[in-house]
Amino acid sequence: MLELEIGFVLFLCCALWSRVLNERAFRTLDDAQKLALIEAFSGMRKYAMAPVIAIVAVVIALPQAAPDYGRWSAAGGLALLAAYFVAKDVMVRRRLASVDMPDASRRGFLRARYLGQLGLILLLASIVVAAWRR
Repeated sequence: MLELEIGFVLFLCCALWSRVLNERAFRTLDDAQKLALIEAFSGMRKYAMAPVIAIVAVVIALPQAAPDYGRWSAAGGLALLAAYFVAKDVMVRRRLASVDMPDASRRGFLRARYLGQLGLILLLASIVVAAWRR
């Protein structure tokens, strides 16, 4: 079960480094740009984690509910998560483009976002690998 520990540590590292990158990008904005950025994403933040939590629950619960199809349901959950990330990325890029900010800050926010997503994918992949090795 070393896969789970490695996946969790990688997730934490990605989440912390993502936060650092996000803060660095946020510091480069002036007050008007910060306000515009917060207003642009205020509607998205309210329920942003609900689909991710549902997908994670599916990835964890399906292998236990249907042991014969556990491997494929977990892999399908990862594919669903990747599709969600792509759709969400399109929305985030559009909202970032609507805010007047330097390109370096925009790239910093996107890098932080991708790093956080990578951490979550690595965590769930470690769960899938652990389930396959049972």
